[in-house]
Amino acid sequence: VVVRAPVSGRIAAIPALAGAAVESGGLIATVVPDGASLHARVFVPTRAIGRIRAGQRVSIRYEAFPYQKYGTFRGRIQEVSNSVLLPREIETVSPVRLGEPAYVLDVAIDRQAVALGDGREAPLRPDMLFSATIEADRRPILAWIGESVFGVSQH
Repeated sequence: VVVRAPVSGRIAAIPALAGAAVESGGLIATVVPDGASLHARVFVPTRAIGRIRAGQRVSIRYEAFPYQKYGTFRGRIQEVSNSVLLPREIETVSPVRLGEPAYVLDVAIDRQAVALGDGREAPLRPDMLFSATIEADRRPILAWIGESVFGVSQH
C-alpha cells in the first residue's frame, strides 16, 4: 500500500506501528510542510492567566537541550485561547499532565534550531517537551512598590 501525503515536507511523527491495524481515516503519520515554522503550545492554569496577553515575550527551556549548556530560547505569544481545556482534554493533545483546567497559548518560536556549539544545529522537532516562563510587565521597581503598598494602579 502506498500512502501519499497531501503536502511535501518531512515526517514528524509516526504513531502507527508497522503491522498494526489502522482504522479508516486514522492517523498514520504527521507531516510538517516544507518551510513551516514550529510553534510552542503552552498550557497556563486558569489561576495564572490574569495578566497574560498576546505580544508578551516567553523564555523557553527544552528538556532535550539542558539550559545549563544550551541556554534559554525566546518566543512571543501570538494567541491566547478564549476558553479553557479540561485536564482530560489536555491529555488527548499533549503528554502534559496538569490536573487542572488551562488556557492554551500559541507561541511563535524565534529560532527553529539549537546551536550545538560545534558549528552544527539540531532542528526543533514536533512534540518536544519544554518549560516556559512568561515575561511579566517591565516597570520601575518603585511602580511595583507603589502599587502593592498604596494601591496605585497604572493604566
